[in-house]
Amino acid sequence: MIEDYISEVQEALHFLLRAENPLIPDSHKLDQLTCLRQAYGRTALLLSGGGTLGMNHVGVLAALMERKMLPRIISGTSAGSIVAAGCCTRTDDELPQLLNDFIHGDLDVFQDSTNPETVYDHIARLLKIGVWADISYLTRVMQELVGDLTFQEAYNRTRRILNITVSSASVYELPRLLNYLTAPHVLIWSAIAASCSVPFIFSSSELMAKDPKTGLPQPWNASPQRWIDGSVDNDLPISKLSELFNVNHFIVSQVNPHIVPFLEKSSGIYKDYNLKKAESQEPVDRNSVGLSGTAVNLAVGEIMHRMHILSELGIFPVLCTKVQVRPLTDEWNLIIVCALTEV
Repeated sequence: MIEDYISEVQEALHFLLRAENPLIPDSHKLDQLTCLRQAYGRTALLLSGGGTLGMNHVGVLAALMERKMLPRIISGTSAGSIVAAGCCTRTDDELPQLLNDFIHGDLDVFQDSTNPETVYDHIARLLKIGVWADISYLTRVMQELVGDLTFQEAYNRTRRILNITVSSASVYELPRLLNYLTAPHVLIWSAIAASCSVPFIFSSSELMAKDPKTGLPQPWNASPQRWIDGSVDNDLPISKLSELFNVNHFIVSQVNPHIVPFLEKSSGIYKDYNLKKAESQEPVDRNSVGLSGTAVNLAVGEIMHRMHILSELGIFPVLCTKVQVRPLTDEWNLIIVCALTEV
């Protein structure tokens, strides 16, 4: 259905361009195309978090480039922000070489390969400051990847719109979507480091901005606000991209292993499609679908209650509060169930 709609729009646009009518000047056609662009919307590529599985995003970018379908608007969260930043800081001529060499580059974000830390070093750091790895290794790798480019400078260089999501380390701040409009002078490497600051793995990070006069890095926010992994609050910033850039079509590369098996079941569109498809082949036990949904809701309700108790007792108050206040979509419910089941 989507392909038929796009084909129909394409044929209508070609007809408008080919129409030769002296009463319709070219300037009027241009105005109509501009209006149509606002109504039709734009396309964005969203790269989710997923740890080391985020390298799968490189294959998605390569496939889209081969077909000349890579959108100009690219958003990345956590591991996805690394791939998105690498793409949006390279020109069209530089991008193929980057995608070819990306997985073979320096990705020692947890330690220095020339002077590796022992398990006792990691355990000592975990007991002292509550994190497993030193974030300075991650920061160094990101600086080598993107240099000292800001969001505005990257946009001026490639004309691609880079978006990186970061979550607040506090329970009183909303997540931020960083791009050349909302944070033009923020250094991209600091945004990546903040978006990859997984709780208990890396410490919360501070966003750094380039001083327009001196070119030196300085804190983006004068307050002691710090930021953590963007996947905590907003893994796929669909609503923000729609508001800022009139995006109506989304290409999502979701590599989180605990999400992919449930995406088809959690989506109402796919669910209706599968039920209709199954009706044409064999009867479907609708009671089993309803019972499984009820079981998930009961499990999530119990988990929310336990999170509230832990927060009241002062055990991981920030994490427990974020889980409670986050909108409980079907996808997020399944994330909570799977994560706590593994624990």
